[in-house]
This record gives sequence, structure tokens and C-alpha cells, in this order.
Amino acid sequence: MPHSNDIAPQKDAAVGRIQGWIVSREKKDKNSILLNVLKGDTASIITLIVNKEEHPYIYSLLERVRRGAAIDVVVHEEEKTGGYRIASITMINEPENPPSNNIYLRSNRHVIFEYYANSINDRALLMRNPVIRAIFKIKGEILFAARKILRNWGFLEMNFPKIVNVNAESDEVFQISYFDGVAFLAQSPQLYKQMMMVSVVPGVFEIAPCFRAKKCITKRHLCEYWEIDVEKNFIYNLDDILNLIETFIIKVLSYVKRSCREELDIIGVDVKIPNRPLKRITYAKVIDSLSDEGIDIPYGSDLRPEHEELLGEIMYEKGYEMFFITHFPTNLKPFYIMRDDDQTTRSFDLEYRGLEIASGGQREHRYEVLAKNLISSGRRLETFKPYLEIFRYGIPPHGGFGLGIERLLMQMLKLGDIRNAVIFPRDFHTITP
Repeated sequence: MPHSNDIAPQKDAAVGRIQGWIVSREKKDKNSILLNVLKGDTASIITLIVNKEEHPYIYSLLERVRRGAAIDVVVHEEEKTGGYRIASITMINEPENPPSNNIYLRSNRHVIFEYYANSINDRALLMRNPVIRAIFKIKGEILFAARKILRNWGFLEMNFPKIVNVNAESDEVFQISYFDGVAFLAQSPQLYKQMMMVSVVPGVFEIAPCFRAKKCITKRHLCEYWEIDVEKNFIYNLDDILNLIETFIIKVLSYVKRSCREELDIIGVDVKIPNRPLKRITYAKVIDSLSDEGIDIPYGSDLRPEHEELLGEIMYEKGYEMFFITHFPTNLKPFYIMRDDDQTTRSFDLEYRGLEIASGGQREHRYEVLAKNLISSGRRLETFKPYLEIFRYGIPPHGGFGLGIERLLMQMLKLGDIRNAVIFPRDFHTITP
């Protein structure tokens, strides 16, 4: 492995170390080479300079090295004319074929997103792109902020099973072989969160993957996605949960705006912090609002993506980028959501720029009512016995939410497609890499 670590700096002391990949090189003059290097820690491009008279071996090495080679460089202070003088260099590894220069695009972010969306097999390489790197830096900061906020509030982080024997949500589940029987990949940790309400105050949370066997390709759906799931104990009404997630999401957005200024500038977006309280509109009023726009939706029907997008436009014109839809009909929500009556539930969806990014509500904590809801939903009590029996031991009123991390990221950064919020997406057609 070629190296030049045995060559000591000729002039002033070395001041820094750069580990990354060669993007390009060019002759500055007959005795100098300029090397553009992608820094591995930031995905920014830095210019290095080597003088033939000062370091003839390094100069000779860089005349032959391939674009895309991994290098470890010690540098002097930055030159007044721009660039850092190389003190020593180690060639770590050279590619068989140099990567396309397209991975370093920094122009129109929509061009970058389109290239990223259509380059599934190159996505590990595309993390060298500063725009793509910025997306996932922000995603990591969202997770950091979420944990910090919830822990500061006293919530206990837990990890729940992803291989389960019952389906608590929709029928869009992945069925797998489990020794001599069958099991499912969990769509959510909902039942486990509720079971913890028999013991934990103020509540629990989990940040983990969820799985949904949805046989379609849309810009808003994935088969594997990550959620921030939260459950709070000793609540008294739906407002307690609305206030909880409202405070939470505003704190997360504020943290990103404050801590990721450089990344937001690279992507070219600004994070607007919504005013509190967030607008709250009932499902019934949503149906009326859409009817005023010529869209007739029978009461009890789910909102389709085009309905959500139109509603987002209506609310944006009124000054609301983020808002709640509350009190959905009973047929649209799971058995564990508390019902106000036979028609409506204490439930909500959180909408952000025309897309549902979270849902939740107050849960049913009364054993008899919960058992009745299970039966009316067509489920067998025996199948849900371990979950149901816990409600005999004095579980207080509780509620919570599930927040889709990729959906939040997509809407916050205006990525256009949820696959741009995942490094290796899983959907109806994609199982590799």
C-alpha cells in the first residue's frame, strides 16, 4: 500500500488530518497539483495542494492515483490562495472503476432527489453527496431530539417484539413461518405499549421499525418504516394527547432548525415552526370543507391521498401547514381507540403539508368495553387474552400516538417521495440491496 508517512513536513507543523476520497485533480502549474477531496466526516469538498519540489514522492504518487481513491492525509495550514498543503498522505484503497461525477451534484435539489430515487444500487455511494448526507444527518438529529425530549419528560424507552401472533391493525401484514406455526411482522407496538400502562408512569416510548404489506407504489408508503411510538398514562381526555404530541413535534422541529442550519442550507429548505395551539378540525368538518370544494365523500369513508393534499392546500391558505383532524368515525379506527358514542372516536391524525404524519388518540382502558370492541371488530377474545387480561388490573385512562419518521422527514425537507427519506427502501417492488 503506497504511503508517504515517512516524509516529514518541510516547513511549519502539520495542523489537521483529512480522511476521504479523491473527487478530482488538476495541475495548478508545472510544479503543483490541486486535489479536490471529499471529507468522509462531512461530505464537503476540500482542496489540497502538493508542490513537486517540496514533496516529489507525493507529487509522483498523485499523478498516477485514480479518482475515487480512499486517502488519509495530514495537512499544513490553509494557503492564502486557497487549499491546504499536504504534509503526508496514505493511499488506503483505489477503486476498480472511478464513480460517476453525478454523485457529487450540488445544483438543483430536485435533480439530485430524482437521481437518488432512480439509483437504488448506488445509494451507499450517494452518501458522498452533500445533499444526501444532509438528509440523513437531519434524520439522525430527529431521532436524537425525540429520545432526549421524551427521556427528559420521564418516559421509559422500551423495545417490543417485532414477531407477533396477532394483528392489531389492518390486514396488510407480512405472514412468516415460525417453527411449526405462523407469525406476523408487527405493524406497530400498540398492544405492548398499552400493557405497560399497568405499571409505568408517565409512560413509555419506542423508536423502531414497523412492517406493512401494502401492495402498491406511492410516494407516501413503504413496507418497512420507522416510527416514534409514545403512550402516556393517567390522561383525562383527548386534549391531553393532542397537547402532548403538539409540544413534542414543535420541540423536535425547533431542535432541527437550531442544530441543523448548515444541513438545511445545503438542501435549500427552511423549517417553519408552527404556532400553538395547532388548528384542530373534526372529521365531520373536513367532509364539509371538501364538499364545499366539490368533493363529495360519504361519511365514514377514509380520506384518499388526493383528499389530504387538497385539504392541505385549503388549510395552508388559512395559515396552517400543520393541523389535527379529530374524532374519526368508529369504522375507521381500531378497536382499542376509545369511542365517544357509536359514531365517533377520541382519535386524531396529525397532518403536515397535506400528509398524515402521525395518528393516535385516547385508548379504551375498561375491560368490558374493550372486550366488546374486540368482538364487534371480528376478533377472537382467546387470541388477545394476554393483552386483554392486563386490563383487569387497574389500568388508568391513557393514550398515545405513532409518528412516522420518514413521513416527517419527507414533509419537513420537501423531498417529494418517501423513498428519498430512506437509504435502502423496501416497497412492493424493492427488496434489494
